[in-house]
Amino acid sequence: LCRTGILLYGECLSLLLSKIIGYAVVAGSMFFKVPQVQKIVSKRSARGVSLLSTVLEAYPALTVFAFSLRRGYPLNTFGDSFFVLLFDLIIIMLIYRYEYPNRVSVSYLITAGFVAACGVMCTVLPIGLLETMQATSIVMLIASRVTQIWANYSAQSTGELSI
Repeated sequence: LCRTGILLYGECLSLLLSKIIGYAVVAGSMFFKVPQVQKIVSKRSARGVSLLSTVLEAYPALTVFAFSLRRGYPLNTFGDSFFVLLFDLIIIMLIYRYEYPNRVSVSYLITAGFVAACGVMCTVLPIGLLETMQATSIVMLIASRVTQIWANYSAQSTGELSI
């Protein structure tokens, strides 16, 4: 149907809508953490943003990105994970810059570690291990949320976390 040029009919319409929605999600992921980054930079503080939570959140983004890239999936199905990872790494660097200024170099090591891990995961890591890592992503994402909730509860404040 799609090859005959009838774009707004049946299966072709479903395919077209799924592509549009997929790219819309990718586009949205490019911007959804921008307010958080802007707030941290404008306040010159990352108070309330859990470093552990952000690192744990980067893990699922990394594994989904690497797995999907390795499998050759279309960008509209996993491109959002790249931008989540990118912004998590930026936030990690900002946390170190404003909350641990004497240890800023650690943020560069963490970022380099994630970039190196991505390179290894996208090229040489056995696909079975990559599948297992992706399967654990939901656990890591839940752990990142619980960690952030606990940090907010303990501090009785969201600090710069809220928009």
